[in-house]
Amino acid sequence: GGNSGSARNDVQYAAINTDGTIGSWSSGGTFTNARYGHDATINNGYLYIMAGNNSGTYYSDVQVAQIQGGGSLGSWTTLVPFNNPRYGIDSFAYNGYLYVVGGYNGSTYYNDVQYAPFAPNGHIGQWQRTTDFTTARYVHTALAHNGYMYILGGNGGSYLNNVYYS
Repeated sequence: GGNSGSARNDVQYAAINTDGTIGSWSSGGTFTNARYGHDATINNGYLYIMAGNNSGTYYSDVQVAQIQGGGSLGSWTTLVPFNNPRYGIDSFAYNGYLYVVGGYNGSTYYNDVQYAPFAPNGHIGQWQRTTDFTTARYVHTALAHNGYMYILGGNGGSYLNNVYYS
């Protein structure tokens, strides 16, 4: 995905060599609905893409494809969408759950954190909402480490340089 003058829905992949260089790029097929401002997460051999924007159409869908040997992808499956379509989210996998954090839908900045459990087959369960963070934002970074969640920077109507953790 991304934007090269128009929204895209292609996937490209390359091997990371032992010396840190990147190998040749290959086409990994396409997912539904071209978009930019989406996010991707990997968990247990599956690639997930979610959210995004295409000319003012905002998405809350989650799509998954199994990562095959050599880096290629299996077919894409659409999973349970999260609440409120948006783009500029961040997502991460942690301790058996997929998290979606913040975002923007053209008029509303979000400060919510939603999570869904992973199933062994790569699917996810129902989305739930947990504690909101203080300042709504999009195009930020969110991650988890050692039992803590961190949110860094972004834009909530102006550029933000703060860091929150919970």
